[in-house]
Amino acid sequence: MLLPLAGCVLWPSPATPGAPRCGAVRACSPVVDVPTVYTPFLDSMFAIFAEYGIELEPYPVAEELKQRSVTSGSAAKPRKVDLSLQAHRSAKLRHIRAAHIQGGDGLQVLNICLFPHLEFALPTFSADLVTLPGGHLIAIDCQPNDPSAPPDTDSDRLARLYTEHRERLPDGGPVAVETARFFSDNFLWSRLPLSCSTAELQALVLPAFESYLRSYLQSAEEALPAADAATLARVHTRQLEYADYRIEKDPARAMLQRLFGDEYSERLIREALFDLPRVLAAERRGDLSLDSYVSTPAAAPAPV
Repeated sequence: MLLPLAGCVLWPSPATPGAPRCGAVRACSPVVDVPTVYTPFLDSMFAIFAEYGIELEPYPVAEELKQRSVTSGSAAKPRKVDLSLQAHRSAKLRHIRAAHIQGGDGLQVLNICLFPHLEFALPTFSADLVTLPGGHLIAIDCQPNDPSAPPDTDSDRLARLYTEHRERLPDGGPVAVETARFFSDNFLWSRLPLSCSTAELQALVLPAFESYLRSYLQSAEEALPAADAATLARVHTRQLEYADYRIEKDPARAMLQRLFGDEYSERLIREALFDLPRVLAAERRGDLSLDSYVSTPAAAPAPV
């Protein structure tokens, strides 16, 4: 898909002809689905935040959007589906969010996005980790928010990581032009067959997730506020453009609506997943209830 929820934007059919077989994964065993296949990724993210000394603050999200549980499937085979949302912010990251869907066999999703404050010309870190009946879909990137910026040590470091992990993960196939423009040259996009066990998937993908996240946080640690108005304008435009695009064309919408209903799904997308247009509109109105959603907290120190 790329997953319905985050920086990715394809949701290929599970039956896509010619989808890569296990490729680099030569020793796949029969699948044994585990309800918490992506929980170690979420745990690892918070451990890496602690490793970098990142102080997290709660990010305001309506309480009714943070948890949702439904019963899906047929009467003969009902299936519980749980959605949980965690949201934080830090001195340099405006919005850190993780949406986790657990629906048993064939429905596991973890979507993570780290959106930087608008005064930093940092990328947006995104990870879509998805298990559907047709296989596992993996998408990890540091999406550029200043596309005109020349290559630097950050992009060189990420390119080396991309090469390393690309050798282990089969390519995920073509990406639509209208969405590819948001990704970096080091966009890690892969499909793995459902025959890959949970342990094998984690052994292949968790190192890539962790190395991309560490590279991103190193960039954030070293970042200074952009000094020129042109850079700030490009960053502002890019982040808003991406949020508007996802609000209009989020490929997760149909799945979310089917599982959780229209009203909840629309609020989740607009208020919790891609909230920048709403936040900027509130700032223009002088709505202090949304104060500091966008601007770096006044007392924020230099750390990430």
